[in-house]
Amino acid sequence: MKEVIFKNEIARLRKPVLEDAEALMELTHDQDVMRYYGMEPFRSVEESQNEIKWFLGLFDKNCGRWVIADTNTNVYIGDIGFFNYQEEHRRVEIGFKLSKQYWKRNIMSDCMRTVLEAGFTTFGYNRIEAFVEKNNVPCKKLLSKMNFSGEGLLREYVYEFNNFVDLEIYSLLKREYITLAGPAT
Repeated sequence: MKEVIFKNEIARLRKPVLEDAEALMELTHDQDVMRYYGMEPFRSVEESQNEIKWFLGLFDKNCGRWVIADTNTNVYIGDIGFFNYQEEHRRVEIGFKLSKQYWKRNIMSDCMRTVLEAGFTTFGYNRIEAFVEKNNVPCKKLLSKMNFSGEGLLREYVYEFNNFVDLEIYSLLKREYITLAGPAT
């Protein structure tokens, strides 16, 4: 897979490098970005480097987690990608986060279109799922914009920060993506 799979005047999507760890660690300390993410902030660059290594390891498991980098500086500003691939079902989860200074600039929409195309065409997925906390309205709006369908509420599905949390499940199927994307050229 190419190192850079998408680029516009604001952001590029590229493979992660260990040098992204410090910016990733900083992002995990932004409460607005991480409000619905369900994980504690990284306490050290080493923890963040382990996350980058996990991102890279996903590429060996028919998945991938790309870094969203500022086009001008190539500095990490977020990430997006696939994990929890179920080969027998050709099903995978998608996850993403973005620095709030880049919110409302269509960056995540552009990156998601690119990643969805890779998922259905390069990786051969049939179903891409997203699990979203029910109060995460911006995420649900993005998924709706990308034509994901809401499938229902998973009550007290995860245990985070000493509480059980409800999640909503969304999905996009390959046949729906093909219909929406039009014929391949």
